[in-house]
Amino acid sequence: MVKELEQSINLNKKVVNLRPFDERIDFEWYYKLSTKIDSLLKWRFFGSPPSRDQFAQLLYASVHCQFVAELNTTRLDKDPRLGVVVSYNYDSYNNITYLGTITNGSSYGMGVVISTIFIEYLFNTFPLRKIYFEMPEFNLKSIKSAVDRFFLEESRLKNHFFAYGRYWDYLTYALYRQDFFDNYLVDKILNRFRDSQIVSNQ
Repeated sequence: MVKELEQSINLNKKVVNLRPFDERIDFEWYYKLSTKIDSLLKWRFFGSPPSRDQFAQLLYASVHCQFVAELNTTRLDKDPRLGVVVSYNYDSYNNITYLGTITNGSSYGMGVVISTIFIEYLFNTFPLRKIYFEMPEFNLKSIKSAVDRFFLEESRLKNHFFAYGRYWDYLTYALYRQDFFDNYLVDKILNRFRDSQIVSNQ
């Protein structure tokens, strides 16, 4: 049901679109994005790059739904793809899920934008109470302002994750439904990138 819903929706924004992941055209790009040096310790593989075959097997492991974020542009000289947003470990009994976002790094600040658009979709489509966001502590520096504005720290595993020659805390943050919709920054982002339309791919 989730896969059917994902494939039937195109979140067409004024500037940014979220469209269903298409393995035929996105696989190689997604693989390269996920296994870049600066992505390996920040994304799901945590420093251990998978082979293409392993990546294909893991592509939908624990994934609830995932979208490719694109710039809404007619330019043909530039790849419009900005990154991928993923909902994983979805728990329909407790009404929670986990959020993952990876960007190509070329568009500063767009990670917050595409995550906000995706979070709005998740809260409006599923009966979620809250959305979790987890990471090793060394990832926090580059996105700390966004985390502080949107998420609350809910757990911290001390000295849990080894990278860069030392152990780091592993953090879990949570975003509650009402906190998201009451946040003025959410309104600011969504009003700027508001849906021009939501259209079916059928």
